[in-house]
Amino acid sequence: MTKTLSVRMFLPFILLLALCAAMMALVLHDTSSEANRIDLEHTHESVKTALADEVERIKLLADDNALWDDAARAVYGAPDSAFLWTSWGAPTSESANYDIAAVIDQKGQTLMAFEGGKVRQGDLLQDLGAPLRELLRQASATKAASGGFVRQGDQILIVGIEEIMPISRELERLVPKDGPYRLVFARVLSDSVVAALSKRTGLADLRLAPVAQTDSNWPRIHDPMRGHVAAMVWTPSRPGARALDAVMPKIIFAFLVALVLAGLVSRQWLKLIREFRNEALTDSLSGLPNRRALRTDLQARIARSEPLALAMLDLDGFKAVNDRFGHLAGDRLINEVSALLQSKVGTKGNVARLGGDEFAIVLVGPNARDMIEALAKDLLARFILPFRLDDRTTGVGVSIGLVEAESQISASELLRRADVALYTAKRAGKMRFRWYTQSLDEAQARARSIENDLRTALEKDQFGLVYQPLFDHLGGSVRAVEALLRWRRPGGEPVEPGEFIPIAEYSGLIDKIGLWVIRRACLDGMAWPRINVAVNVSMAQLRNPEFPELLAQALEETGFPPMRLELEISERFLVADTEQARKMIDAIRALGVSVVLDEFGSGLTSLGFLRSFNFSKLKVDRSLTAEAHANEATRNVVQSSVAVARALGMAVTIGGVENQEQADLMRVAGCDELQGWFLSGELASDEITTLITRRARSGGRQRRS
Repeated sequence: MTKTLSVRMFLPFILLLALCAAMMALVLHDTSSEANRIDLEHTHESVKTALADEVERIKLLADDNALWDDAARAVYGAPDSAFLWTSWGAPTSESANYDIAAVIDQKGQTLMAFEGGKVRQGDLLQDLGAPLRELLRQASATKAASGGFVRQGDQILIVGIEEIMPISRELERLVPKDGPYRLVFARVLSDSVVAALSKRTGLADLRLAPVAQTDSNWPRIHDPMRGHVAAMVWTPSRPGARALDAVMPKIIFAFLVALVLAGLVSRQWLKLIREFRNEALTDSLSGLPNRRALRTDLQARIARSEPLALAMLDLDGFKAVNDRFGHLAGDRLINEVSALLQSKVGTKGNVARLGGDEFAIVLVGPNARDMIEALAKDLLARFILPFRLDDRTTGVGVSIGLVEAESQISASELLRRADVALYTAKRAGKMRFRWYTQSLDEAQARARSIENDLRTALEKDQFGLVYQPLFDHLGGSVRAVEALLRWRRPGGEPVEPGEFIPIAEYSGLIDKIGLWVIRRACLDGMAWPRINVAVNVSMAQLRNPEFPELLAQALEETGFPPMRLELEISERFLVADTEQARKMIDAIRALGVSVVLDEFGSGLTSLGFLRSFNFSKLKVDRSLTAEAHANEATRNVVQSSVAVARALGMAVTIGGVENQEQADLMRVAGCDELQGWFLSGELASDEITTLITRRARSGGRQRRS
């Protein structure tokens, strides 16, 4: 009985303990299930976010490359295959950002495409079909970058699309009337990409799986026209189930450990996110901040009202380096320039690469304007010197546009102004800097208008030539004539060569215009037997590796004797790229054409240059002629120049003779030829014929014309 009472007494406690145990088991079970569910939801969202980040990343790349003045010029203007290859083609083999790059017009035709570091054959729209067409439609409809996943056979592509548009309003005229072309970047969702996603999400066995082999709980990859084309799967960690295998102290301990690990994982996740964002804001070649990063930095500084100045730099002659030595050498040069700019700027500001051969420098502080102008002068002095690329030496110049930030200005407007100043510097002859002023906008509009009229003038043969004679040292007989290009815009407005020649060089029209001058001068020169014809050739023409071939073709077509043609080149070409200059001059001389060094005495060339190149003639700079009468040191320079030329077997021409005293002084110095307004001004071709005939009849007696 006692025993029975004892059991009855403890029965409620036993039942209570059982109930507590059951409740605890139920709580643990529910807790375990909830933990499993939460973990699965979290990993699902992590995978979806990682996939969305990949799409957003390639959209940002397309946006960054499509909204670009140089891209608009290269695609809509004169085709620039070197630019397209450097900017979009080469990265398909060496960049982790995309595997395919293509330009598609509004009709859906593929204008160019690259894949795996090679030109891609076939029509991209036909290959990818309706999904790509839908993404193109979305890009046109929203006027913004679009992107998504597209299945191509057994592969899945991550695609980003943006319309190719210039930043500068002046370039919008290049965009076709039926709408802009679209830049398409595509990246294969390869094993390496999935491995990177696995690392980013912390799922060790994340992998792609066919839709048919998975249920609807797994994150799907959606093709806009084909629906779900694949799924991302992994082994769930099921933390709740593991927790039930341990006793409560262990669960508590594991919970504490989990909290610590969660903090560590969170920090690692944030670190990966920062690395991803840094990649989107960094130029893959130079490691410098890219255009998007620069724009973001400028906007932030402007919002804080920080005083700053911006320099935009463009390398002069970079394309020639790529053409001569290959793109690997061009990449090496970009890195050399990047290092140079960083060393010059130091901690005083930031350097960014905007794309191609274009860079930007930002200096901040109350003295930013003075500092950036001093830096620009320093860089111009450095770029006179060559760069060493392994066993090669090459030269490039630099043009710089400067602008100071004003209150309430946007980053885009600041960049536009810097670009306007840069354009003005390049038009003015390159290797110089220009500050932005409001008047430059008007000047740029005029330059754009002149460029259009120059194209029309080429098509309709609206240029003209005049000639200025070169006389013997006595000023009597005509030894040669110098061809001078003249042009009037529609309406009769004359435009000085000093204004339209730099525009022709910058726009790429100088090759055709220069060839027209050579042909016209040779045809006119056929009427003047035994008289040489001199033509000025610009640096831009001489950088064209096809120039000797075009010159030979012009001589053959006109029948003009090569030994009567003199090409005058500037000292600056020799200094800017000595190796290219030597090859070009040798090729010209091989045709039988004489090469004359123009502007000698301006301070750039040396005796070593003269001995190395062996010119046919030196043409002393007119500034020396003007100063020689009043300055004994200048007279000595002229006399020394003549003596050096004589020693090297070169003739000497003195230009800019404006009076009798200058003419007498240069005769005493021992020159071979005289040229200047004192002896004769500019004459039409028929007037040259009359002058030659009259001088021949008078026995070459000196007489001012």
